[in-house]
Amino acid sequence: MLVQTSPSIKDPCLFDQNGNLSGDHLALFTSLKISKPPKQRHTVSYRKFSDIKTTDFIQDLSSTKIVQNREGSVENIVNLYNTELSSIIDSHAPLKSRNIIMRPNTEWYTDELRLAKRDRRKAERRMRKSNLTVHRQIFQDTCLKASKLLLKSKKDYFSTKISDIEHDQKQLHRLTNDLMGNRREIILPSHKDEKVLADKFCEFFVGKISAIRDNLTAKNDASNYNRDTMRADIKFEVGRYWQNILAVSGSRASSSFSAGMLA
Repeated sequence: MLVQTSPSIKDPCLFDQNGNLSGDHLALFTSLKISKPPKQRHTVSYRKFSDIKTTDFIQDLSSTKIVQNREGSVENIVNLYNTELSSIIDSHAPLKSRNIIMRPNTEWYTDELRLAKRDRRKAERRMRKSNLTVHRQIFQDTCLKASKLLLKSKKDYFSTKISDIEHDQKQLHRLTNDLMGNRREIILPSHKDEKVLADKFCEFFVGKISAIRDNLTAKNDASNYNRDTMRADIKFEVGRYWQNILAVSGSRASSSFSAGMLA
């Protein structure tokens, strides 16, 4: 049991009158200095594409070299398209950066919970302003109501999500890992030249596909060899089986014929 204040237990009854231990359970008292971890911050870059005026953007796009000059090699046209379009986008929606606080997932946050927290803040301001007992009691009631509603919202949200997953074990493990905070960061390779990096990705996947195809071809050849061998064994066994049947049938027919002659 963890407590935040000093315990009010006067006699824990760990020893009897003679000083002997009365049980195998001992009390452990300690003080822990636990502080809330700082909020993580992350820098994001974004563009406000919604602020772009369509008429101005079309006018600037029509006056670029992309529309006026369409001659040249494909590589030159693509480079011209990238540079001209990037400059137009930078002029209409410049790249901005902002430092944001990384907050946990709050999909379970409902409108009812938002109103309950608003009432709690309102009751807190009233209590601090008046310092009356009745307002303090109202504030405590609103705090209790908001806490219960918070637990209910989380419970209903995750219960519904688990019910929707049903028998998908992969999604269930992913959900439990998110709840436990076990998140793996995907670290992508970095390179000075993006073209070289793209070529390396291409070579890796092409080589991987070629290796899979070669492995499948080798397995198919081995399975065809085993299938031919098995078919030969089956034919041999079936032929020998029919020979035995014919021999047994012939002996039975001859014995029945002999019995008829004797009769």
